[in-house]
Amino acid sequence: MAAAAAAAASSSPHASSYPPLPDHGHAPHYTPLYPSNGPVLDGITEALQARQALDENHDPPVQHKPMRLRKACDSCSIRKVKCDESGPPCRACVALEIPCTFERPSRRRGPPNRHAEAIKKRRLNGSPSPQSPTNAAHALAQLQSSQPAHLAAEAICPLPTINALIDDFFTYIHPLCPFPHEPSFREAWARREDYSNPSFLALLASMIAALVSSFPRKPRLHLKTQTRHQYPSHLSLVDKCREVCAHARGPGYLDRPSLNVYDACTSYFLGLTGAYVFQWRQLRLYFAECLTIIRSLGLHKAEGQGYTYLGHVPGAWGSQGPNFDGSRDFKLDRITEQIGRRVFWTVFVGVR
Repeated sequence: MAAAAAAAASSSPHASSYPPLPDHGHAPHYTPLYPSNGPVLDGITEALQARQALDENHDPPVQHKPMRLRKACDSCSIRKVKCDESGPPCRACVALEIPCTFERPSRRRGPPNRHAEAIKKRRLNGSPSPQSPTNAAHALAQLQSSQPAHLAAEAICPLPTINALIDDFFTYIHPLCPFPHEPSFREAWARREDYSNPSFLALLASMIAALVSSFPRKPRLHLKTQTRHQYPSHLSLVDKCREVCAHARGPGYLDRPSLNVYDACTSYFLGLTGAYVFQWRQLRLYFAECLTIIRSLGLHKAEGQGYTYLGHVPGAWGSQGPNFDGSRDFKLDRITEQIGRRVFWTVFVGVR
């Protein structure tokens, strides 16, 4: 049967060039091109795995950098030596057999930041930070207020000391400078007019400044021990009186309609204080201011008193009558008239 099939295949025009199929009953007479057995594939797989393991064994080991210290330890920082990076503990501490600690606070290098330190201090104190670097709104509010809140005679020194200084003023200074009117002043002081009248408080402060500057040893008899620590010298008390006087007057006091003869007295005593402490510039400025106030009020004239008013200038300098632009006819009392004349002639003769 096989021979018949072979003969048929050879006689066919489309005979195949491939060898005949093997007979299952006999062993094959050729070697298969693609063997189906598994030993060869298993050998290739083992070779690949061995090569991969060999590559892994030959990889260079990863070198981990040691942990760097952010700062030197306390011992090296105090001794100002370089601290190595082998710690903690570092080699120096191990060699010295001391504990290697990092408890010292870190210090910022460079110049100090004063602005940041000021902000931290305000936060610790609980004070609000300014709205602007220059705090312009707060400065304008202070300029607009002519009299600070709760400003009274106690800002200078205690009341018993002030009463003793007032008595000394009318004992030693008033005979040479016969103003202000003593009964009127003592009556106003008994009413504590310094609470409501800034001009009176400024006059009181200027009087005490003139007394203390002319008699430096006299206030020491009245100042108690706790007050002496506040005013170690008479100049410190004089400066305090000037400060209270400036705060009581406020800015623009020459433009206020309520300017009177007692403001001229205040300027005179401030100028006299400048003379006693050898500040000649303040002497000239305050004496000139005193004369200006007296002339603007018309108190330097013997006749026609009250023909001028603050803020209005006569039509011609040296006018003798009330006929000028902006005049206001008002009558002055005898005390104000006499005080004005005394201040004017005291300054006039003193300057001459």
